[in-house]
Amino acid sequence: MMQLTLQIVITDESGSSRTEELMTIQKSGETRNDIGLSVSESKLLLNTVQQSVVQLQADEYTQHHIRCPHCLAARRIKGKQKIRYRTLFGVIPVSYKDSQFAQRLGRRLFSPGTEIY
Repeated sequence: MMQLTLQIVITDESGSSRTEELMTIQKSGETRNDIGLSVSESKLLLNTVQQSVVQLQADEYTQHHIRCPHCLAARRIKGKQKIRYRTLFGVIPVSYKDSQFAQRLGRRLFSPGTEIY
């Protein structure tokens, strides 16, 4: 029996990297039927990778839009929200931060989740 740990390495614009563990699979090679990934393991792997990638992209989008585009002031964070994003590999829960535009533009809510999803 062997244990496979599947990881994703995330490298940002500055070149710094971090590793995120996606899943661990127990596999044996005792019979021909044990060789390779099963259909259910493959689906789980793709869904897990998709969840990680979508959340990373949502986080990056939110980070790039944390400042008001008009006056460049930092937006006030209202709270965290969760949406369900439909993908080819299933429905992915995505969390993001709601914020407000700067005071001089009024107190309009800026919701990155509804803007990109």
